Amino acid sequence: MVAVLFALAGFCSGMVAPSRDMMVRAVTPPGQSGKVFGFVTTGFNIGGVLAPLLFGLVLDLGEAGHVFWMIAGLSALTLIVVFATPRTTASGAAAPVQR
Repeated sequence: MVAVLFALAGFCSGMVAPSRDMMVRAVTPPGQSGKVFGFVTTGFNIGGVLAPLLFGLVLDLGEAGHVFWMIAGLSALTLIVVFATPRTTASGAAAPVQR
């Protein structure tokens, strides 16, 4: 059963990574893809190190329910940042707002 779950996790990870790369390429200004991919990769690595430590500490304190609230808060913060960031075109100019 564990092997099946690991295979499923690997498959899902493989399905997500290419779409993430395409999205990053689509919003990256020309000549800046190395910086952007470096920033994104570093963010994933930092989050991958800090989140388990933080969530593990909360679990060790016996507050398992708080982990879900923390994830919800971080998800909400992510949405706020995404929607508050001005959109730009590939040339770096501000994109017109469509309503």
